[in-house]
Amino acid sequence: MNAPPHTIGVDCSCHRCTLGDRVNAAATIIVYKNLTTPHSTPTPFCRSLNFPSPAAAPLSYSMSNSSASSLGGACGMSASAIVAKAASGSHVLKIDGYSRTTGFGAGNFITSRSFKVGGRRWCLRYYPDGCDCNCNGWISILLCLDPSETGKVRALYKMSLLDQQGYPVASGSRESSRCRTFTGKGEPRGFCQFVTKAGLRDNRRYLKDDTFSVKCDITVVTGIVTEDVVVPAAQRGIKKEAEEPVV
Repeated sequence: MNAPPHTIGVDCSCHRCTLGDRVNAAATIIVYKNLTTPHSTPTPFCRSLNFPSPAAAPLSYSMSNSSASSLGGACGMSASAIVAKAASGSHVLKIDGYSRTTGFGAGNFITSRSFKVGGRRWCLRYYPDGCDCNCNGWISILLCLDPSETGKVRALYKMSLLDQQGYPVASGSRESSRCRTFTGKGEPRGFCQFVTKAGLRDNRRYLKDDTFSVKCDITVVTGIVTEDVVVPAAQRGIKKEAEEPVV
């Protein structure tokens, strides 16, 4: 059983292999060709490699350098990623004649024209007196999937008051903390306490000539897929060979 060792970078603790000297410090794995008289008792090292028992059949193993990957060798590193695909879009809702939209009472709303984001049709609900009795003194803005849509859709959303130049105002912006599920016949989602009536009236930055605008940004989850990722050579333990100087 004087088969040569095959070096792969795993230390051999088998003291029954008659190799003469201890295997080199780089680490070895012992492979026997057609060995008819294996160890009478498998050593811990042999057992860790799941060698067949002596009664099963003569051992006949061969190993190439690429086989090191199955034992955790550096060259066998791989990686993958779970990717949530998304599509984004925006819609601006302009309220022209704000004072004339109030007085309907809590829970009453006016629906915007439908718009398309992420391959789905959406609309906004404007509640000038709040979406329920708990929102007295507030304006509510809610997002809903168009009733013509079927199935479920997951999305993130953000709503912002716009200044007179059409830019979102940070203090007047609200956004969802996580993805929400929408259905065509389900409940709308958004912000029941979007902005106070008093805060809107007293701030010329938002309301001018009885007009203000709200921008709604939507990010729709279009699918979740898995993809292969290329592992950089440095992470795989492969050192770049130094280039020879040009003479």
